[in-house]
Amino acid sequence: MPPSVTHDIFSALEAALYIADEMVDQLPLILTITNETGHILKVNAECQYFFKKGPKNLLGKPFDSIVGKDASHFFKQYFLNRSKKKYASFLENRASGMIFSWKVSEIQTYYNSLKKFYMILGSDNTNLINMQTSMAAAKVIQTALLPKNDPSPEIEISTYYQAAEDAGGDFYDYFYNESQKRLYVIIGDVNGHGIPAAMMTGTIIGAFKGLLAGFQNIDELKNQQCTLEKLANAINTSYRFSSTRTNLLASMALICLDTKTGVCSYLNAGHPMMFKVEKNSVKSILKGGSLIGFEDKPKFGTAHFNLEPEEFLFLYTDGLIENSNKEGKTLSPKMIKSYLDIELSLTEQINTIIQRGVDIWGTDGINDDVATIMIRRKKA
Repeated sequence: MPPSVTHDIFSALEAALYIADEMVDQLPLILTITNETGHILKVNAECQYFFKKGPKNLLGKPFDSIVGKDASHFFKQYFLNRSKKKYASFLENRASGMIFSWKVSEIQTYYNSLKKFYMILGSDNTNLINMQTSMAAAKVIQTALLPKNDPSPEIEISTYYQAAEDAGGDFYDYFYNESQKRLYVIIGDVNGHGIPAAMMTGTIIGAFKGLLAGFQNIDELKNQQCTLEKLANAINTSYRFSSTRTNLLASMALICLDTKTGVCSYLNAGHPMMFKVEKNSVKSILKGGSLIGFEDKPKFGTAHFNLEPEEFLFLYTDGLIENSNKEGKTLSPKMIKSYLDIELSLTEQINTIIQRGVDIWGTDGINDDVATIMIRRKKA
């Protein structure tokens, strides 16, 4: 597996563990979490199957005690010298003739603790199996991270997602804070597509969900713009730590909506324009901003407005307007704007827009991932 893909998997799984701990049992990788001394704290189903032992026979044991002799020596040395090397890998020649790949990396966000933990991944080192395993892991992560239901009775949401490959770099998510009656929405695009981009989406979504969960009881974050700026800067910091390994940048837009009053704030980090659909008009909103991962102290564009009952917002990634046919024809923002109507259902409008895109792009497939999200404030 290419080193960049390996690092992306660690970054994405670290973030995914923080918000969707149960998803690790779906992964086609042996995954183990240990403490600083290498004693096992958590194993997934694949790990139990591989070692033919249940959790009771694995938890609390040194990881080096359950692997073969050569791998055992590697892990003993790693945990003795862990302060010198945060990441390491080892190829184990097993008695069956299989070459097995072990990778270990320090992680710090597990259970939101200041303590250091370590993630160990294991897989067959056959190139074909390795790449299939990586893609399967990416797809599991993306599926687990995409939201499924409307977050609040006051809000209606409709979405669309299509990756250019089996897994992509576009993402969206939303989070509802019941106590503050606030809906937070994120949509974005890690440049490129395929395994590296797909894995990096986990870093952003993990930071988004994890940070907002921590914000819930913080009184000083009552100001929407302050909240979005704190959130965007924290996501940028987290992403820069991971993206330095891959040099992948990301665009992002954030929304904070008071579902009771309709007061809404918007933050842009290098993302395409947003549409606000009102009773008698469709407004385009675009505020420039730095890409995520580009610099330590980014500058973001912001806007503030009221979203009245029945009005809705439409956000999308650049694949919607940049995919083209052989003649170079694209679905333009002007065309998209013409399909938006406050009287029509959100699902109907997204279906119409995507179908128009398919009509233009043709049947050969798309070159860039596409994600869209519509958010309507319902009548009281």
